[in-house]
Amino acid sequence: RIAKAVERVLAELQSAKKPVMLLGGGVRLSNQVNTMRELTDFLRLPVVTTWGGIDFFESEYPLYGGNIGRTGNKSAVQMVQASDLLLALGVRFTTKEIIDEKKFAERAKIIAVDIDRGELEEGLINPAEKLQFDLKVFVPKLLKVAREKSLRLEHIEPWRKEMQDMKAKWYTIDMTRPETADRYVSPYHFGEALSEAMGPEDILVADCGVNLMWMAQSFKVKRGQRFLSAWGCSPMSYAFPASIGVHLARPNAKVAVTIGDGAMLMNSQELQTVVFNKVPLKIFVVN
Repeated sequence: RIAKAVERVLAELQSAKKPVMLLGGGVRLSNQVNTMRELTDFLRLPVVTTWGGIDFFESEYPLYGGNIGRTGNKSAVQMVQASDLLLALGVRFTTKEIIDEKKFAERAKIIAVDIDRGELEEGLINPAEKLQFDLKVFVPKLLKVAREKSLRLEHIEPWRKEMQDMKAKWYTIDMTRPETADRYVSPYHFGEALSEAMGPEDILVADCGVNLMWMAQSFKVKRGQRFLSAWGCSPMSYAFPASIGVHLARPNAKVAVTIGDGAMLMNSQELQTVVFNKVPLKIFVVN
């Protein structure tokens, strides 16, 4: 059954003129981030992610268009809207990704692969094909067969050029009002500056609300970096105590936190935990 599904997916990719792969949190849950990198490298297939996949690829990766949704990168949204085939792996199709379900990827055939039948049936989008497979089986099989067929999708070079133009134009758009520039730091400029200051082994933990949206749009992820948040759950003040846990799990990594002023107050008592345990956090309160 999986062999036929893989053959069908590869045939669809070969016949599409503007294919895009959309990756969600299920890719990490199935431990397929590295295999997915091998697959995109081999196929040279343009890729976008949901919030949950924001650190699968470095921002400079030429095949990566950004993360989709109302709080994502416009470049990624435009890629999805221009595509004629959308291969979605481990995606829930919720309001975080879908701006308008009636117009989402309206020119594309959508093929969704997920281990959970409920996610395939109950999202805002009704995919043309719903393939219920565990990604830790499906993705390696897809890569294996693509290599056996020497499938490199050379015919979509014009589409790769088009998506790279979209990325150059729309990846980060500073929405700060010009009249505030002399009084406030642009949060988009701050996100870019913070990403420049952080190394490839460092970890960012972002809180919820608009400060998370700013970071998701402006922080330039390096290869190997982790960008963590509660994402669709988005409880206020998650990031501060979560960052303590991140330090305990990765004590040699530098950990930075971005958090709103209201959220910081909600768990300010954890400052004592930080001091008592000598947790070396870098905390940025975004008012």
